[in-house]
Amino acid sequence: MQQARSVRAKGLEARLQVVRALLPGDLDIQALALGLSIVGVVMGGAELTAEGSMVRLLGWVGVTAAYAAFWFALPVAVNALGRSSGTNAITLAGLWLLFVVVMPSVLNVALKAAYPVPSRVEMIQAMRVAGEESTRKSSQLLARYLEDHPELAPAQKGGGATDYGTLLIAVNEATERSVQPVIDEFDRQLAAQNQLVDRFRYLSPAIVAQTCFNDLAGSGSHRYKYFLAQVDRYHKAWRDFLAPRIVRKEKLKPSDLDDLPEFTFREEETGELSARVATAMAGLLLSCFAVGFPAFLALRRYPVAG
Repeated sequence: MQQARSVRAKGLEARLQVVRALLPGDLDIQALALGLSIVGVVMGGAELTAEGSMVRLLGWVGVTAAYAAFWFALPVAVNALGRSSGTNAITLAGLWLLFVVVMPSVLNVALKAAYPVPSRVEMIQAMRVAGEESTRKSSQLLARYLEDHPELAPAQKGGGATDYGTLLIAVNEATERSVQPVIDEFDRQLAAQNQLVDRFRYLSPAIVAQTCFNDLAGSGSHRYKYFLAQVDRYHKAWRDFLAPRIVRKEKLKPSDLDDLPEFTFREEETGELSARVATAMAGLLLSCFAVGFPAFLALRRYPVAG
């Protein structure tokens, strides 16, 4: 009994020796990456006291640590196969190419093929054609605009109906109406692409880390959509404020300047960002466990010396 326990203890020690051999290098890389990045954040003058700043910084640290842990678990798994050093090096290089280069490229090609986005050139061309068409039909558009907004119709017929400002509003509204289907299609396809990325990103830890870093930096698709929604609301409020005054030829009074809509960007709730980051970290840690735990068990095949 005592001898069996001793053999198991030595087997465990043999497995731990492999982990210890790789752990210092992983910790050194993590310390270097995190340390230099935090120094850069401080030297860059980031306002760490601003709302949500510490959450973003801690989220970045957590994702970086989880991503590095995956690349630590992978060499442990490769070494557990018991191959030569040259074979291990080639295997790890191939896995790096697979996860960092091949899978992101394949996913990018697949989502563009499944949900092709209309080209921006096509969108610009549609806007130009719609603008020209609306300009040619300006008189009809003006009459239609005043029919749709009878409360803005001038009290007397004549010069007011041919006012340039009113005509421009009618033309712009018709142009936007004509281009809207192209914009809606662009938004639908882009949203479908983002959903596809969210669904299959866990096939590559590199994709998970990159999307999470973009989110934490404020350059991700979620924050972009949040910003656009606020811009659309501001644009509508601006037009609702000025269009009636332009049509009625009302002059702005000093008091009106205080009522002009102002755009103030409001950040999304920190809880929503934290939830997305936590999900990404959980996915990375699950990948580490899926790779590292079977490797740790496989190390029992190593012979026990001494």
